[in-house]
Amino acid sequence: MKRDLFVRGPLVLVAAAVLVMAGCGDDRSTSTTDDVVVSLAVFDQLIDSIVPPAFDVPVGVSPFGKIAADTSYGYWAGENNPLLGKVFGETEPMALHRNQHRLGDCVQWMHRVRALGDTTVDGVQTSQGECNGTMTVTRLQGETDIPVMLRAVLGDTALQLQHRIQIQIGEQTQSRISAGVRQDDTCDVLLAYQEYPAPDAANPNAYEYSLLYAYRNHERDSVQVRAVHFRAYNNTEQQCAMWAYQVASTEGGGFFYRMTWYADDFADGNGLGCVVGTGQSREQFVLRYQQMTPAEQTEPDSLDPFGHLCHMFGPGYADQGISITAGWEEATSAQLMYRYQHMPMGLKYVQAGAEDAFDPWN
Repeated sequence: MKRDLFVRGPLVLVAAAVLVMAGCGDDRSTSTTDDVVVSLAVFDQLIDSIVPPAFDVPVGVSPFGKIAADTSYGYWAGENNPLLGKVFGETEPMALHRNQHRLGDCVQWMHRVRALGDTTVDGVQTSQGECNGTMTVTRLQGETDIPVMLRAVLGDTALQLQHRIQIQIGEQTQSRISAGVRQDDTCDVLLAYQEYPAPDAANPNAYEYSLLYAYRNHERDSVQVRAVHFRAYNNTEQQCAMWAYQVASTEGGGFFYRMTWYADDFADGNGLGCVVGTGQSREQFVLRYQQMTPAEQTEPDSLDPFGHLCHMFGPGYADQGISITAGWEEATSAQLMYRYQHMPMGLKYVQAGAEDAFDPWN
């Protein structure tokens, strides 16, 4: 029987987020040996089990008939840069399933921890293929602070973590992971900093930094992941992009999700795309979107067709119109969206400081 992963409602979840970040129960470990076995929850699979499946783009003609481009559903699912590709796709940088693959890679590395000290690790199966690397595991003493620039998304409560794992990934000399973990009878916690090259056709020199916090409560059978990503394009204009998200289980096996991305090359200037949604991924769910251009705006342009969209979806992203199911209006309020002030905008001007801003142990 499938167990329900839940937090009691999105509004309670948002209000209580900083409370769960303090850590789990008392550390019951009394081992003094050098053996360390990390058996964290497989966070990416837990998230995949509650959110809608990866959205394939472009769609063009859906199983439900041809999608009219100039309709609400057309903006979400049509073949011209559909919003669903940015929300639940696998290829866009800010898309949930793309970022969950990165989370899964990190968990795979954590599961190779066997002892304190230095270790050579090979044959790690990741979304980037089979990887090798070197690993250094140390015990952590005291609390780990969340970096100041990321606290608007990750919270400001220091974490009680047990071990730090530093990983240099094989021949990818510019790719590394620095993570802290905690495991006990009540929960699993992962705080992971990652940096790696992230080139694309338009930005061949791009580099990405991220810090994620993942929390599994065994007593309540709930899961939550929060993360902030920063991508420096390293071009002559010193442009960048960044995104932040939170995804969590809700009562009855549902999900709550919010994500916002910023880009300097957003249409004709900089801009912000903000999403919030909730529901039962295999039955019915709702997504709300607001677009700010320029990014500093506090309200969307009423003349912008992408300014404010809200839509109901069924299984397989079926079109269920724009009339929101009772009780979900508050759960997807625009007030819950991450805005300009939540993003680490200081990095736009001092991109060389991204590592210092993201790595809790730097």
